[in-house]
Amino acid sequence: MSAHAALPEEADRNQARASDPAASAWVSANAGTGKTEVLVKRVQRLLLTGFKPESILCLTYTKTAAAEMQNRLLKDLAAWATMPDEELREQLEALMTRAPESSEIHKARRLFARALEAKGGLKIHTIHGFCERLLQRFPLESQVTPHFTVLDERSQQVMRRAAFDATVARAAEDGDSALGKALAKVIARTSERQFRQVVDVVLGKRAELAKMVAYHHSRVDWAEAECLALKQLFKEKIAQFGGTNRGTELLSKVA
Repeated sequence: MSAHAALPEEADRNQARASDPAASAWVSANAGTGKTEVLVKRVQRLLLTGFKPESILCLTYTKTAAAEMQNRLLKDLAAWATMPDEELREQLEALMTRAPESSEIHKARRLFARALEAKGGLKIHTIHGFCERLLQRFPLESQVTPHFTVLDERSQQVMRRAAFDATVARAAEDGDSALGKALAKVIARTSERQFRQVVDVVLGKRAELAKMVAYHHSRVDWAEAECLALKQLFKEKIAQFGGTNRGTELLSKVA
C-alpha cells in the first residue's frame, strides 16, 4: 500500500482543498506530514489551469527544501509526459478530484517541456534567495550597492578572526589606552579561546544588544538605566489607574 493510500480520507480531502488554486490556503502541519507534497500539487494544478511556469513563485526556508520541491515537481511532470493514457487519467483525477478532460490530458503531457523552457527556469527559491534577487534587481530603490555579493559563512568567519586579531594587536600596542586596559582585564580572567567565543556570541547577538543599548538610552551605567525604566513604568501604571496613595508611596521609594 502506498503512503498516499494509507492517509486517512480526511487528510486527503484537506490536502485536496489546500492544493486547489482557487483557494487561499494556510497549511500548518508537523514535519513529514506532506506539506511539500501539497505545494507540489498546487503548482501542478496551477500549470494545468494554464498559468505559465515562469509566473509561479514558490518560497521555502532552506535550499534543501527548495531543491526537493523542484525535483519532485519535475519528476512528476516528466512521468506525465510518457505514462499510458489510463494511468495519467487516474493520476489527474486524483489530483483535481474530478475526471480530467481530453485537453487537460494533452496539456499535462506538455508541461514538462514547458517547465524546462520557462524563462529563468522554475522560480522555487529560499526566502533569502528571493530577497537577494530582488535587491540585485532594484539596488538603487533599495539603497544598496549595485552588484553586491552575499558574504558566506566561511568568509564571515575569516573576516571576523582577522578583525579580532587586528583589534587585539592594536590594544596590546597601547596598554595605557582604554582598549589596552580592557584587554589586560580580560586576559587576566580568561583564555584567548574563551575570549574569542565570547566575542563571537556578542557579535551574533549584536541586534539584540543594539536594542538593549537603545532601551537604556546609551547609558554606561545600566543599573541606573534600569532604575529609570522602573520609575517610568510605575508612573505609567499610576496614571493608568488614576493615581493612588499606595502607588505614589511606591514611586517615592523607588526614587
